Amino acid sequence: MLKKKPKVLTPEQAEEIRTKDFFDMILPGTIKFLSDHYIVGDSYRCVWAIREYPPTTEEQAILSQLADRNGVTLRIYHRLVESMEQRKIIQNATRRNRLKSGGNDVSESIEAEGNLQDVIELLANLRKNKEPLLHVSVFIELKA
Repeated sequence: MLKKKPKVLTPEQAEEIRTKDFFDMILPGTIKFLSDHYIVGDSYRCVWAIREYPPTTEEQAILSQLADRNGVTLRIYHRLVESMEQRKIIQNATRRNRLKSGGNDVSESIEAEGNLQDVIELLANLRKNKEPLLHVSVFIELKA
């Protein structure tokens, strides 16, 4: 019997043949991920993660205005901060603000002192009211 010789591929041909990733195998035509957006069925979508959002009430109203729009989904996730992680966060904030307060820029020093007072006030309120500290993640999904 004649055996077939294995086909020798050039590097270009080998590059063209790619291994399917997880999403291609489970959802071949449903979801397509690109660098700045993804396609679900016939709609284009992108997700933005909001970082360092100010915790004051006036600025939070912007999120409620965004959530009322068509094609916008607002997702908020939270989890409890463990005591060790809470200590680390507070130490880092204190160090950063002490470094800023020792500088030559007067406005930066005033801002750093205000931030230190805010950290002290936050800790006092957490202990007084026995409230937990939460990590909050906010994601905005836009659909077109």
